[in-house]
Amino acid sequence: MTGPGAKILIADSDEVNLRLVEAVLLPLGYQVALARDGDEALSRAQENPSLIFVSSQMPKMDGFGLINQLKTGQTTKHTPVVVMTPSTEVEVRLTALQQGADDFLTKPIEKVELQARVHSLLRVKAYNDHVETCQHEVETEVTRRTESLKQSLDKIKTASLDTIYRLSRAAEFKDTDTGAHIERMSHYSTAIARKVAPNDERFLENILWASPMHDIGKIGIPDRVLQKPGKLDADEWEIMRRHTVMGAEILKDSDVEFIKLGEVIALSHHEKWTAAAIPRASRGRTHPCPGVLWPWLMSSMP
Repeated sequence: MTGPGAKILIADSDEVNLRLVEAVLLPLGYQVALARDGDEALSRAQENPSLIFVSSQMPKMDGFGLINQLKTGQTTKHTPVVVMTPSTEVEVRLTALQQGADDFLTKPIEKVELQARVHSLLRVKAYNDHVETCQHEVETEVTRRTESLKQSLDKIKTASLDTIYRLSRAAEFKDTDTGAHIERMSHYSTAIARKVAPNDERFLENILWASPMHDIGKIGIPDRVLQKPGKLDADEWEIMRRHTVMGAEILKDSDVEFIKLGEVIALSHHEKWTAAAIPRASRGRTHPCPGVLWPWLMSSMP
């Protein structure tokens, strides 16, 4: 509260000055709390006064130490503090300002000046409270909207991944040997990738999304080859092998990162190699299999 009824804390070891300030403020409708030393003032400051008057000379904790405590406290750092001092020396006032004082009153206190300072500083406190409230409301709204956007994004990602699964399954619908393995395979691929790059969540998510599209090129393979019950002859094998090229062709020229990776996977997922078959001097160099998987796999070799 910053109008009539606002609480004002007066900290001074001088009983006469305490009663003088109290006598001026009570008729104006303010609540007045009194403290006779620094420790008591610090304790009563937790009652959330709108304004604090502090004498520069007090036992247990002087006014400068009290100001420092008030201005570093979470509940009082924005509360205006007025220093009451019998001294007009610049050095005393400079020290008070360095500790965070907002204004000064010279003892003995003048009634008119006291009223004017109280009125002015309570307006400052009201403005600061308004700004703080607005800032809190903005932060709360930003947090709420961020969480809402995150939830919406999660739903979109879930729906998109489900769409990828279903479209990939459509490409393999005629292949009775593959069945419903696509989702399992994508999670197996991600689990293996996690061993290679355990901290690269973006890469792992791309693997999860890209791997289901590995056989998307089968949509271009004739049924007579894809569904042939027996072994394929040499010509049929050549046709079947083209599903990798077809898959890469379907996915090429995308600006989306996981689709680019899907193009690589579709083209190269039937490449076979072992570490023993690769000369050590060649490890880490460009492999005939194009793309990004090779460096990841090579980096995991001993």
